[in-house]
Amino acid sequence: MGEGIAVLPEDGKVYAPCDGEIIVIPPSQHAIGFRTKNGIEILIHIGTQSELIENEFKCKVKEGQRVERGDLIMTFDIQKLKAKNYDLTTPIVITNTKDFTDILAVDENKVKAGDKIIAVI
Repeated sequence: MGEGIAVLPEDGKVYAPCDGEIIVIPPSQHAIGFRTKNGIEILIHIGTQSELIENEFKCKVKEGQRVERGDLIMTFDIQKLKAKNYDLTTPIVITNTKDFTDILAVDENKVKAGDKIIAVI
């Protein structure tokens, strides 16, 4: 699928990692795909089994919409999903990795909305 990082959400909010256009949201709304003006394609996939969870994710954006880094793009009830023992480890992947020289994770133990988390070279 590509290179990237994984984060463990602390609340049920997902923010745009960059300025770009929303290019894909599956019907279950458990993931969101972006494309930057530089052609970087990014996928945020909540959890490792989230495609099996119905009616728990609420996207605040739609396909074709432009977003800015730090915009709230999705919400979910993190406590409810944790109570059901879902693994919420969230991959953030550059899906067109092969189009770039390197993908580097920024060395951060804890990130917040608006932080730079991946460098694309």
